[in-house]
Amino acid sequence: MASSEKSQGKALVAQLQRSFDIFEEFDRGKKGIVESPVDFGFNKHPALIEITGLTLVSKRAINAVYFIASQNPESHNHDVDLSYFLWLANYSGSRNIKHLQKSLRECQKAAVELSILDHDNPDNDAAGAVSLLPKFFIAEGRIQFAIDDDMKRVVSSPHATPFLSIVVGNSFKSIYAYDIYERLLKFRLDGESPWMTPDEFRAEWVCTYQPKSPDYKFLKRDVLKPAIAQINEVSDINISLEERRDWRRVTAIRFKVNNNPEYKTRFSEAHELHTKFEILRKEFGLTSSDFKEIMANRDEFTNERIDEVIELVRHRAKQTAIGKPSRYFMTLLRDGAMLSDIERTQANQKALSASTAKERKEAQDRSADERQMAQSKVVPELTAQQQIDFATAFIVSPAGKLIISRFGSELADHSYTTLVGNLRTKSAFIDFIAKQTKPARPRKGKTAAE
Repeated sequence: MASSEKSQGKALVAQLQRSFDIFEEFDRGKKGIVESPVDFGFNKHPALIEITGLTLVSKRAINAVYFIASQNPESHNHDVDLSYFLWLANYSGSRNIKHLQKSLRECQKAAVELSILDHDNPDNDAAGAVSLLPKFFIAEGRIQFAIDDDMKRVVSSPHATPFLSIVVGNSFKSIYAYDIYERLLKFRLDGESPWMTPDEFRAEWVCTYQPKSPDYKFLKRDVLKPAIAQINEVSDINISLEERRDWRRVTAIRFKVNNNPEYKTRFSEAHELHTKFEILRKEFGLTSSDFKEIMANRDEFTNERIDEVIELVRHRAKQTAIGKPSRYFMTLLRDGAMLSDIERTQANQKALSASTAKERKEAQDRSADERQMAQSKVVPELTAQQQIDFATAFIVSPAGKLIISRFGSELADHSYTTLVGNLRTKSAFIDFIAKQTKPARPRKGKTAAE
């Protein structure tokens, strides 16, 4: 259990670091989070999802708060770079801190309803509410915030809670689409939501919608159709609406929920680029200015072009030491250099030679193993006296004398154990025993009776 929690903690920290690395690669937020090459998020507890009345910007801000908190669930207080927080909340390009403060104050007014159920004794059930965001401070380019102790237990219990993608969430431009999306995540495996009346849907799912008329046709026009279109366009699920009618009047609705097959392809090319950037940063030491230059010249510095230079630098690094790999890489990238035919032929020959040598060694090892197995089959189990007799007979035999004359200085003695245990003598000694113990063949033309 402790090992599982420890590995889960490492994974959460790695996710937080990965998101910050992407923020840094995007020149500290000059490109928005929705352009992230990889997806990341957190398991959002249903108690957080069921909060109603938040605006779109407040929902983005509070999801940034709980994403950070979920990566270190044991901590009460959190302190992060303000630019990074703004990026997570999709405030990139905006330095309107007053707007952020207003959104966070709106979150402070919201309450999270929590229930503690005692299955053994329902009389002991408890229910209450805690602040969504007890406090926050913004100063000197940092944002500090705290979450309630009861909420710490919520964020540290991700079991049976849906995963919310921060990247997907920040792609929504409609609060209705965002609210509906979050509530439908828990029905992904079921494939459909429960039936509900239009009034129930309006009150529980999109309570901020205040139409002039309660007619369902306005709810469908203003909320349902645009939200469904947006969810299917930007998120990892595809949804459709089903209606139950009593004559012409819609009495109940529900959503069909499926995985969006196009969602992964959205990240494929960008993820490939991010993977290359990881190689360039860790293996070759490229800097932020190098990445800026590459991104500014993507028409020329394509993935294929980057691969060519990676191959060239790796090849030449095997031939000689490269003092500053990042500078060398960027020079070759700018100059259009690539692995020449001669260098490629040499590399292939070396690879072939290494492969041949490896195969030869493996064949020799197999041959030795097969020989040893064959020898072990033909040599019977010997008594202690038989071992002494065979060792004595071997050292006076022609084969034994030759072996002893060549390798006798390496032998501690001429005992059976030594002769079998020494690689120089083992094969010849076992062959000698095998020949001595091999059963004689009956001569042709003779029978056992004769």
